[in-house]
Order: sequence, then C-alpha cells, then structure tokens
Amino acid sequence: MRSGKIIRDPLIHFLAIGLGFFLLFNLVSDDKWQVDDQIVVVDERVLLEFMQFQAKAFDSVHFTDQMASLTSQERQQLIDDYIREEVLYREAKNLGMESNDNLIRRRMVGKIEYLTRSMTSQLVNASQAELKVLYQERKDEYYIEPAITFTHVFFDTEKHGLDQARVLATSQLDEFINKSMPAFSEAAKYTDRFPYHLNYVKRSRSFIQSHFGVSFTQDLFTGETNNKDWFGPIQSAYGYHLVLMLEKTEGRYPPIGEVMDELSEEFKRQQTLELQNQAIQSLIDTYQIVIDLPSAETR
Repeated sequence: MRSGKIIRDPLIHFLAIGLGFFLLFNLVSDDKWQVDDQIVVVDERVLLEFMQFQAKAFDSVHFTDQMASLTSQERQQLIDDYIREEVLYREAKNLGMESNDNLIRRRMVGKIEYLTRSMTSQLVNASQAELKVLYQERKDEYYIEPAITFTHVFFDTEKHGLDQARVLATSQLDEFINKSMPAFSEAAKYTDRFPYHLNYVKRSRSFIQSHFGVSFTQDLFTGETNNKDWFGPIQSAYGYHLVLMLEKTEGRYPPIGEVMDELSEEFKRQQTLELQNQAIQSLIDTYQIVIDLPSAETR
C-alpha cells in the first residue's frame, strides 16, 4: 500500500519525536550517554543467547546447529532483530528500568515499543483520499460473500444405504407436498441426525461447502429455488437432503461508507507501525554496530 502523506511535514514530526526522546531521557536519567553505551557488538555468543530466549528453550548445541543452517537472509534478519532489541533495551535502561533478567529485559523492550507506538500513533491522520486509495487496493478483503438461510431434513446414506436414502427423501417430499409443508422450526421432527447443523442462518458459500461439499453447495447457490416450498432431494457428502430456503442474498462489495471505520483503523495500524519502525531505526542509527561474526565462507 502506498503510505501517502501521513502528516503535513513528516520531517518536522520525526525531529519532534527525536527531541522528545532526548528530553525524556535526560529528565529521567542522571547518567550522560557514554561512548561505550553507543556501541552494539554482535557476535555468535549474543546471537545464540538471543535465539534461545526468543524460543524459550535452552539447548546450546541445538541452536548452534540451527544458527549454522540459517540462510544469509535469515541470518541478517536475526542480526537485525537482535540489534533492535538491544538498542531498545538500552533505551529502557536510560529510562531507569534497568534489569539483567532476560524476561524483564523483554518487558522493558516492550515498554519502549509501546512508547514509540503511542507517540507515533498520534501523528497518523488519514484523509478521505487516502482511505479511498486503501479501499481500492484492498477491496477484495471487504467483499461480502453470498449468503443463505435454510433448514433441511437429512437422510443418512450410512444408516439407510444410498438408494434407500434417496427413496425415503423422495417419499417424504411427496408427503410434504400432498399433505402439509412443515415450517422452518419443524424440520427436526423428520430428520436423521446430521453431523453439523439443522438450521443455517445467513451462512456464506464457503461455510456451507465445508459442511455439505461442493455439489450440494453448487445446487443450493446456483439452482432455481422456491423460498416458500421444500425441494430436493439434493445429495451431499453424507446423504440426501430436503431443503427449505428462507433467504438467499447475492455477494457484493460494500460501499466505502459501510467500511470506513475498518479502513481508518487499518490505515492507522499500518502507518503507526511504519512510523514506529522509522522512529526505532532513528534510535538504532545513533549506535555504532559492530558485527563480530565469521563469514559464511569460513564456516
């Protein structure tokens, strides 16, 4: 998705974020930043420990082998993740939340992530034009599937056999037509036990297919049906069915007004994450990163 112009002057706001962090750190911490605190060394030992705490499993042999098997892309992602966490941990220490416990460390990092997310979320303000662009880009995600409301009387082929189940279903339909049509709520009087539901209210095509199979669903959604009368028999993966349909609605794309709240939330979520990552990267950029790892060729 194109990020669009999130705010009138993003550079000014990023500078404001940086200044806010700088002032906050200096207000809550008596220690000045030391040169050594601005150097992050990445070696096999710290990556091995990082992997184990991420997985909540401690097996140095296993994770040494796992690290050795990483692709270049996976290895770089691991390094980036470690640098991000280490920098945020140090920033948390600058806020007076120091702890050497790894679980507390993760919570400290989480607090800094929350802080950056809270600050950046205040900067996101979507225009109507940006929401329209987002709607067009993700229109299929908001598509409302065709839906159907019906009840059914089921004749179990496992219980009666294939031919007899069809005979029973046909005979029952004749009785419905010649005597009296049972109401929606009366289907339970006539049916065998079905593995799923008796009544289906405003259910999508994919939902019905997961219960009855492709053929039954095709017949129900595309066939000519009478919303007032029982019809069938229709075969499913389990047997034969007589069906009383009450409602069938076509699939549609909702107008943008119907999904404006969802669009606004999604836009804000995406842009907040983007701004948060940029703000954290700006913190990482204040550190000197030292990669002390053997190259893949020497392994």
